[in-house]
Amino acid sequence: MANVSKIKIIQQKRRAIAQKIVQQREVLGALEAEERDLEIAERVLASLFSEPESGLDAPAHVEEEEESGKPDGIPTMPTMIYEALKDARDRGLKGLEPKDITAYIAAKWWPSVKINNVGPIAWRLYKSEKLAKRQSKYRLPDAWGENIAA
Repeated sequence: MANVSKIKIIQQKRRAIAQKIVQQREVLGALEAEERDLEIAERVLASLFSEPESGLDAPAHVEEEEESGKPDGIPTMPTMIYEALKDARDRGLKGLEPKDITAYIAAKWWPSVKINNVGPIAWRLYKSEKLAKRQSKYRLPDAWGENIAA
């Protein structure tokens, strides 16, 4: 009998620790998303205030940023995220992490897409209640049917 109660105590402690880990991961995810947003804001401000002296010679870092920018003619980022999550739902998955959403977008539209292009937008969609989220996985809200307007 004594062993059973000790096992239950250990199991309760493990559950409590698991809950704390989940909470901390959510906090960490929020901080990482905020950091990515600030990084993007920093790059935007730097590009706005660092014009080349002549119109012909752009600094190398500006050219690199242009190459990594979103290609013309592909859907908006929210639309691509929604489609990735709809595909996941259709395949029976309960959601996707930002890295998996990024991989889907890379395979379908934008091979050089970075997680920093996807994660902050997914987070904002979640915060505005356009996506649902459990732990680190985003999913379409339960109320959504087949019609996913961006």
